[in-house]
Amino acid sequence: MFKGIRDMMSMMKNVGQISAQMKDLEAQLRVQTATGQAGGGMVTVTVNGLLEVQSVSIEPAIFEQENAREFIQGLVVSATNMAIVEAKALHAKQLQGITGGMDLSNMGAMFGDMEGMSDTIETPEPPSDDSDQAT
Repeated sequence: MFKGIRDMMSMMKNVGQISAQMKDLEAQLRVQTATGQAGGGMVTVTVNGLLEVQSVSIEPAIFEQENAREFIQGLVVSATNMAIVEAKALHAKQLQGITGGMDLSNMGAMFGDMEGMSDTIETPEPPSDDSDQAT
């Protein structure tokens, strides 16, 4: 716990520099992309590092399937979630570069879950292979 507090104090001394680095990070994440696919590549979703959807691509053959609407909806959700997982991992990796590798995931616990302190980036597990099936 004391190491975490020491790391936090060190960061506080460099808050101006970290603020500039965060602005640079935001600019980088705006142009970096992550892609998720579902249905064996029939649906592809690309998001940027800020989790903004950049594109959705759907193979035309998918529209000919029975229950196409529900099937496509499921695949779009799955591909989007996969792209978000990849983008969050990219974001977390770059954020660690700014924080000197300090793990910020437990900051909420350090400060008793103060408002806003528990909103750290969590990287969820990617969907299982059976997520390509519409639910």
